[in-house]
Amino acid sequence: MNQNLQSILEDSISYFDEIRAFKFSLDKIDISRASEKKIFENLQAAITASSISFPYSKDFKKNSLEENKQLAISFFESFLGENTGTPLTTIPIEKASMPMFDGATLFSYNLQEKTITPIKIVLYRTDLSYSALSLCHENTHILFNNHMPTPGFHYHYNELLPILIELIATTYFSELLNEKKLLDLYLTIRTKTLQDHIAEYKSCEKLLKMGPIKEIELPIKYSMNTCYTYIISTIFAFHLFEQYQKYPDEIRAIIKECLMHHIKVEDMLRKRDISLKNPDTVNATMKVLQKK
Repeated sequence: MNQNLQSILEDSISYFDEIRAFKFSLDKIDISRASEKKIFENLQAAITASSISFPYSKDFKKNSLEENKQLAISFFESFLGENTGTPLTTIPIEKASMPMFDGATLFSYNLQEKTITPIKIVLYRTDLSYSALSLCHENTHILFNNHMPTPGFHYHYNELLPILIELIATTYFSELLNEKKLLDLYLTIRTKTLQDHIAEYKSCEKLLKMGPIKEIELPIKYSMNTCYTYIISTIFAFHLFEQYQKYPDEIRAIIKECLMHHIKVEDMLRKRDISLKNPDTVNATMKVLQKK
């Protein structure tokens, strides 16, 4: 087995071990019925058919890592309250060499104590205004994991709040930096990433239909689950962002409740009628695609 495949296999094993230990769910409840699956497939087809490419670095304002960090902290302090930006002052932030519009937080999962501890944040762009959004995304993960999600949490919603926070922060930074096209640029990156996840998801589906391939079956399922998490979280975040634009105080309050686990993300989605069965949820993504 080559080193790259070995690394992917190890990541896959850790992922499923963590899901089991924390009793999270990987059930794709949003496409459990044939009608929902058809809506999902149609939406995937529409996203795949869109002509989207990543923007250029020159499209963004140049910003230092420290400036981006302060922007993210100021957003959290104003949007969610005192000390919500603190993790960005205490957790190391590293720059990765790959020229991607992305970031990640490395967490340590203690399967016995049932704790999730942030180790470091990795950013692929530390010199562009976009990185302030990446920091907002990662800080949302950290805040969410500060209070343990309840057993049964549908892990496919794990990216929903971070993406929603990015969307909201984009409007905040756009005014602060006088960067009027920041939301459009962000949506381009998010929809292109969505397109890439769909392509990978479909490839995984095809491979699984070919029959069990023992050596790579677990990595395929890992990849497929990860892609589905981003796909469904992005689609639902687009609709929630629409609701935020109409009812900012209501959505901010419910985000706080979810981050403190006073309300489950699943319950929040039901309360706001966010689902593939709701035409408004599907239309929210279609509107984004029409802007591209």
